[in-house]
Amino acid sequence: MGNRLRPSDRRDFLRKSVSLGAGAFLLGLHPDSSSQQVRPNRSMRLSNETNQDVTWEVEGRYIDACRCHVPCPCHFGMSPDYATCDASSVYQIEKGRYEDVQLDGLLAIVVLGKIERIYLDGAADGKQHLALEEIARALAGSLLRTGYPLADNLEVKVVPIRATLTDEQAEVTVPGLLDIRSSSLTGGDGESRIELNNLDLGPAWMESVWAGQASVYTHSDGEVWDYSGRNSYFGRLRANSNMVVRTRQA
Repeated sequence: MGNRLRPSDRRDFLRKSVSLGAGAFLLGLHPDSSSQQVRPNRSMRLSNETNQDVTWEVEGRYIDACRCHVPCPCHFGMSPDYATCDASSVYQIEKGRYEDVQLDGLLAIVVLGKIERIYLDGAADGKQHLALEEIARALAGSLLRTGYPLADNLEVKVVPIRATLTDEQAEVTVPGLLDIRSSSLTGGDGESRIELNNLDLGPAWMESVWAGQASVYTHSDGEVWDYSGRNSYFGRLRANSNMVVRTRQA
């Protein structure tokens, strides 16, 4: 199941560990520590109003898979095909930092639907785990255009994540918990990928996405599902602590 982090005020904790470089603040938070569960205190939010004292920036690749048929209607301002979308969003940071915490090559996965989970890259250290969670929450909130939708008490797990993402193919595995195999879809010319712009769920950090289909999409952590053959999207991400969250109009 992987390791789980201890309860804490995540932002204050991270800022202390970054500004003081203090290993004392990070005792027990490494991937090889005993199993722990996060129940973060979200009295502070990653938003334009509260991000002025903390800076971060990331760029890399994005892939998701969901329960809906191709294409997922949520991105077109419509309701999901089923009661819940049961989507998993994978954020692969090719280059990034949170203050002076380097995040190059690390991954985070957010699962939303009947359950909520955040999976953090087991290759990261304690400070990186805290940074990855804050950024994953910000990106997921922006993607859904609700600002900050994730529950305070969702489970955050440090797990091994194996991922290979390209423009056309994606393979993501959290052993025993999550498996995604996706391919991008080509258009009428049989060669070019189908690019989608100005989508309802299109955040500022991902101006374009490319349509895809998940040949494999299985999950077995709390809720078990197999939505293989359903929707998938590919994208490039470029985000920072000053990004604007576009909210859906009533």
